[in-house]
Amino acid sequence: MISLVLEDAVFSAIAAVGFAVLFNVPRRALLWCGIIGAVGHALRTFFIQQFTIEIIPATFFACVAMGFISSWRASKMRLPSIVFQVTGAIPMVPGVFAFQAMLGLLALAGIETANIVEPLSHFATNGVKTGVILGAIALGTIAPTLLFHRQKPIV
Repeated sequence: MISLVLEDAVFSAIAAVGFAVLFNVPRRALLWCGIIGAVGHALRTFFIQQFTIEIIPATFFACVAMGFISSWRASKMRLPSIVFQVTGAIPMVPGVFAFQAMLGLLALAGIETANIVEPLSHFATNGVKTGVILGAIALGTIAPTLLFHRQKPIV
């Protein structure tokens, strides 16, 4: 199990650094983009494998951890925390579920109405799962910002 989590962390770090380079993140932040991406994805894999938590709450909890690390590192490096949050979260996007939802949608296009139940169910299940995972990523990564970095109202 440890080798699975470490392998997951390494490949996620590579993806996070790749997206950081794509988004023109400063060189001094690239290492931390990789570390945050690795920690987040490894935590999600650990929660799913060790505690048999479903992918949606595991993604949320891992993204909350990434959000806290991003906020901490951003304050130390004097960069916006979004630099670390986005690049770390992109490897967690549920590409497989989105792809399967699109396959279900394409199957609906060429099918008779009598046989529509199975492809429609396949499309709906994967589409909703994709949307909810994306919501978990968004809420998890911004949770520390919402909790600790509130602006004072202008009087």
